[in-house]
Formats: sequence, structure tokens, C-alpha cells
Amino acid sequence: MRLADLGRFQKFPYPDRGFPPQLGKVVLTTCKPDPKKQVTVKQLADMLENGQSLLVLFGIGPHGVPKEVRPLSAMDFEVTDGNYSLETCTALGAVCGVLHNQLKQ
Repeated sequence: MRLADLGRFQKFPYPDRGFPPQLGKVVLTTCKPDPKKQVTVKQLADMLENGQSLLVLFGIGPHGVPKEVRPLSAMDFEVTDGNYSLETCTALGAVCGVLHNQLKQ
């Protein structure tokens, strides 16, 4: 309730045709990135440093992000550099960690 009162929480319907643009460029975290859409942590950090907002999508469970959501991403990010599948909480921590580390450099 406090976050909502401060304007820091918003709820959006499930995206049928895409995510609201105010949420930022959509980045899908995946162990099977599309080579044409794959970005590095350096590229993501550069975007953030230049004021670009990012909406980072994480899949939940063994099937990850639903198939109909995959095309909605502008970029794919693979955090392990080895195409390893990670448990959701591990992936969240890994992506936050590598981005934080890259932004500190």
C-alpha cells in the first residue's frame, strides 16, 4: 500500500499486443537467446547509463516465459555466457548482480 501511495507500484493487464511503452524496452532473460536479438551486459548497462528504461522479463517454472510473450521482447539476454538454465530466483539475482557490477565500472 505504501508503494502504491508513493506512485511506485502499478498494475497492468497481461500483454496481448505488447507492454506499455512507459515501462521501457523489453529484455527477455533466456538461456536460448535469439542471436539476432541477443545483447550483452555491457550493452544493457550502457542503455541504463544513457537514461533508457528497461523492462526485464523472467520466466517462472520449467517452461519459462510463455511462447506468445517471447516475440514481444526487443532484446534477449543470457546471463551465464554458457546457455545454462537457471532457477527463477537465481536468475533474478544473477541479472541484478551482473548489471550492478557493470554499472559500477
